[in-house]
Amino acid sequence: MGVKKPLLFQGARNGALEFTQRDKVQYSVKYSTLNKGDKSEKTYFVTRWDIEKNEHISTVDVRRFQTVEEAKRFCQQLFDGTADLDELKAEIEVYSDMRQKAMADRHQNEADAFEAKLKELGILPADFVVLGKVWNNMSSDAQGIVYRNAKK
Repeated sequence: MGVKKPLLFQGARNGALEFTQRDKVQYSVKYSTLNKGDKSEKTYFVTRWDIEKNEHISTVDVRRFQTVEEAKRFCQQLFDGTADLDELKAEIEVYSDMRQKAMADRHQNEADAFEAKLKELGILPADFVVLGKVWNNMSSDAQGIVYRNAKK
């Protein structure tokens, strides 16, 4: 499959540095200095929005580009079909699943550490929940008194 008619990008629009639309699909080149929380040398990424299917994908977490031109070239490849859109979607899905599992693991570890601290203090988790409800029903002034008394 050869190069179709080249995509003609316009300047900034809707938060994008470069933007184009063809066949009811929008392509944007965007900029972010962070990649997964770290400073990134590859600062450009691509978004693609299929207006008819209302399907949005972004390479922000899975594929970055060194220059705007590289990102625009990738948009052209997506449009031409030389870059596999299904492969990109699968890559995004794998990353998303991995990130969700990592978050669930982190939350479980936090909960386990908190419960261990409660047990160390001789407080049952069920009792803590009851105390939390009582605490939340107290006025802020009463909470302040309890807090000050705890510091003595």
